[in-house]
Amino acid sequence: MECDNNMNLRERRSSTNEPAKIEVIVVGGGGHARVVIDTLRQLQRSQEHLVVLGYLDDKPGPEFKKNGQKSGVFGVPHLGTLAQWIDYPHAKFHLAIGNNIVRQQFVDKVGHERLFTIIHPTAFVSEFAIICCGCLIGANAVVNCDASVGVASIVNSGAIVEHDAKIGNFVHLSYGSIVSGGGRVEDGVSLQPGAVVARNQSIKDSI
Repeated sequence: MECDNNMNLRERRSSTNEPAKIEVIVVGGGGHARVVIDTLRQLQRSQEHLVVLGYLDDKPGPEFKKNGQKSGVFGVPHLGTLAQWIDYPHAKFHLAIGNNIVRQQFVDKVGHERLFTIIHPTAFVSEFAIICCGCLIGANAVVNCDASVGVASIVNSGAIVEHDAKIGNFVHLSYGSIVSGGGRVEDGVSLQPGAVVARNQSIKDSI
């Protein structure tokens, strides 16, 4: 598991000691992407250096109109297809796609260093937890001490990762799911809404 602990919680600063600008592109345009864009807009209220350039998807999502003109998804424009990530060499990417395999395939193309982690303002993440690159920690989610969440994994709204639990890479913990203390969820596994992993239990298949 390649992780940079809380990599996007730390402020990046320029030579003038001001927070350096971070340009982010959301990959995906479906329902989960709208949740991610909404979260990014909330984060921008307190992080003025965070710039959301737009989103990539092979099919544009439903767009909202402002003054008769299309304004993108919650004001975030459609930049093109997934293949056009290559046109943005300096941007970070957040993979707002629920399909674990598709997220892994995209990471294989762009590399871990281009991924951006998003943590909702209402989530609780222990300073003693490890959150790897490209994760989403959703609204009211909890990641407790000595837990770890792998690369490009989703801890969705209200999901709980208890102490000492280990979440693999490209995992999706649906809203309201619980991984109890010492539990383990292997790479690529999805937990359905409300699913519970018992204490010290290891899950290798989606439930």
